[in-house]
Amino acid sequence: MYSNYSEIEVSLDKRVATITFNREKQLNSFSRTLKTECIDALNKLAADDTIGALVITGKGKHFCAGANLAELKDNIENGTCIAPETAWLTIDWVRAIRRCLKPVIAMVNGAAMGGGAAIASACDYRFMEPSSRFGMAFINVGLSCDSSSMYSLSRVVGFSKALELIMSGEVNRGEAAEKLGWARLAEQGKLAMTTYEFAHMLSNKPALALARNKRLANAIFWADFETYENIEIPNVVECGKSYDHNEGVTAFLEKRAPKFKHK
Repeated sequence: MYSNYSEIEVSLDKRVATITFNREKQLNSFSRTLKTECIDALNKLAADDTIGALVITGKGKHFCAGANLAELKDNIENGTCIAPETAWLTIDWVRAIRRCLKPVIAMVNGAAMGGGAAIASACDYRFMEPSSRFGMAFINVGLSCDSSSMYSLSRVVGFSKALELIMSGEVNRGEAAEKLGWARLAEQGKLAMTTYEFAHMLSNKPALALARNKRLANAIFWADFETYENIEIPNVVECGKSYDHNEGVTAFLEKRAPKFKHK
């Protein structure tokens, strides 16, 4: 049931399931397959009564680099830029995290950047260690935020700080991110131990009460998510056609500072 995936791995330990991004060579960056497999796994695990909690993490040194910039460059050159259906698929992934009425925990090893930070922010909890880092990097490649980042992050760190992080693209490492309330901090080298202790604890709490608590949280604190997502998508699609997006992606791939023209 959980073994037919190519870009994720699903493992089970007692009542805790783990979804691991399996694109290590690409820094676990997004692909259509990765997104669709995560959505499928989340939906199946949500319906599995033997599972009490979920952990999401990345294989290798990093959690998730977000969008694959080499693929974005190809899309710019072939004229597809950021297709609306691509952006909507990431929103569907966020919906799957929220609709899973079991605790979903992001175990952030290494970097969670852009969409990777957004996916982690959409989870119920986040754990990281001092060397881990978050960054809402959309602005650095000429994009407005996507992947529900403004919405999710504002629920975690508050509106004013979320806006600052998205507008600046500032990167926050473990201790700084913990001070913001972005994640709980584990000792260096003890990320997995700390995360799974918490996951197993939650997985043994009464499942019905956990589910109703998450349903209540969604009903109040995510009540206008549909309104948000219908605004987010057109904005990032428009930015994806801009000169500055092309320049930001090109500069990153060429390892130089971008020269934005503000158009």
